[in-house]
Amino acid sequence: MPKLRSPLGAIFLTVAVTSLVACAPSTQSPVAPNSGDGSSQEESYTGRDKTDDLDDSADTDGDDRAVRERVDCAGAAVTVADSAAEYELRGVCPQITIEGNDLEVELEGAETRAIVMRGDRIDVDAGDVSSVSISGQSNSVDAASLGSLDIAGSRNEVDIDGIVGSVVINGDDNNVDGREIGNVNDSGSRNEMRRD
Repeated sequence: MPKLRSPLGAIFLTVAVTSLVACAPSTQSPVAPNSGDGSSQEESYTGRDKTDDLDDSADTDGDDRAVRERVDCAGAAVTVADSAAEYELRGVCPQITIEGNDLEVELEGAETRAIVMRGDRIDVDAGDVSSVSISGQSNSVDAASLGSLDIAGSRNEVDIDGIVGSVVINGDDNNVDGREIGNVNDSGSRNEMRRD
């Protein structure tokens, strides 16, 4: 007598295969050039083509961050859209947009004019920067000098070794440290400007 297969078994198999396909890793890179930035130089960079891993060993920080990736901006404006990861950007990066949460982005080896941070718990180390815009909570920026700073959010920390040209804050509990701080427009509460 032939065995009858349960329709529930077929449904379970279909759900299991669908779940595996949905969990397949994406091939889209979290780092990509921006389009329409008005720059005269176009770059065909598609993300991981110019990216190499620094180290394939286990993470030494003990957290869940991915292995740090190096990215050469190659003269293009770049967007980093990821979470719980570390990046090191190099080369000429006219504008860097960072979107996501729990990111560490090293820009000391990059030449950049503008940094736009959209998210929470983003840590950025940079050199001389013309402008930084922060929207989100609990972000941190360390830089050599900064032309202008715009903060829309709360509990952000900005530490500048040199001069901060101007500061606009729309949020609460933000701290800005610099050797010199220019004009400040603070429409929030409990924000601190400290001159070192």
